[in-house]
Amino acid sequence: MSKENYKYLSANILDASDLSGLKYSKSTVRKAGIVLKQKDISDDERDDAMFVLSNYRASHKAPLLYVTSILFDESILVDRDVIVAKRFKRTPSIVKKLTNFSSMDLDRMQDIAGCRAIFSNKKKLEKVRRVLVKKNMNFRIKNYIDKPKKDGYRGVHLICTCDNPKSSYKFFVEIQLRTKIQHSWATAIEIVDLLTNQQLKSNQQLKTGIVKDEWLDFFKIIADSFEKLDNNEKISFDLLKQSIKLIKKMKIHEKFSAFAQSLKFIESQNYEIDIGYNLILIDLKEEKIEVESYHKHDFDKAVKNYLDAEREASMSKNLVTALVSTESITNLKDAYPNYFADSAYFLEHISQLEFLYESNKIGFFDKLINQLSNFEDKSTRERNLN
Repeated sequence: MSKENYKYLSANILDASDLSGLKYSKSTVRKAGIVLKQKDISDDERDDAMFVLSNYRASHKAPLLYVTSILFDESILVDRDVIVAKRFKRTPSIVKKLTNFSSMDLDRMQDIAGCRAIFSNKKKLEKVRRVLVKKNMNFRIKNYIDKPKKDGYRGVHLICTCDNPKSSYKFFVEIQLRTKIQHSWATAIEIVDLLTNQQLKSNQQLKTGIVKDEWLDFFKIIADSFEKLDNNEKISFDLLKQSIKLIKKMKIHEKFSAFAQSLKFIESQNYEIDIGYNLILIDLKEEKIEVESYHKHDFDKAVKNYLDAEREASMSKNLVTALVSTESITNLKDAYPNYFADSAYFLEHISQLEFLYESNKIGFFDKLINQLSNFEDKSTRERNLN
């Protein structure tokens, strides 16, 4: 979406039906969240709860548009190649979060609506972070670059609170700031979750600190190596050795290449101009992905079709769906490569680690040979003296 279009959205934010579409009270929304995280519920109870969730999620449209427009305006001034996108949180992700955090309520969840900006490097990311914080938009900051998550995830999250005079609700929008390298790592772990049902991001081992899962070990070590690449810092030979050992053992190139070939992309529609929302439909059994695109004025239709798709997906482990918004199909693949099993950029950095390892290994053996040679020369001189 062009900067002019984002300015249009920002200028007309109060005309975007505002929050009048919200049909339910806080207590009803909260009860829907409680119902959805229960295992033994009837189809009717699930459907009723999903209707409430869908309406509540859609009511975040106006604040999400507003926050995304600000993020785009500030980011494009710093990084002309920045990728900005927005999305509504998927129902399975919402339910998983409600289940994993017993004190969490649906009406207080802070990432129902979210947008992200992906930057060329960390310097540009940090500059935009400072600019956004200075705007005094009532942010709560989670800096996962300075303090990475236990799985190795890095990025900066800003939680923006959006008040509205017509409602007692406080609406939250999450902003994610990532570098391209951080984004490649984050989407790679989501590809594994999507196609192998690993659920690495919510693995209980991360809470205990005792990690015995091979994938978790791999991503944690690779995250540390990628951080060095992102900072243009030298990677220790020991860290490179650990990384390469797992890359070879787990046949990472082969596995991710197989993931990429496992889904056939079918583009049903494509609005080249003024694209608004993309409904992603993935059928793991049929090994295909379909994207239905909607004009920005067809939001209600997109939400209705998204709800229908999620209701169907709730009955099958083979179906995955998401509603996201980007400038184009190409931009969609860059912002959400996990849904297309696209790990090309991730594998580029894996190859870079392999190259550095081989280079360091040669250097290591050269140093070792020199040390042995010097030791032998010293021993020979000592024998001659004696």
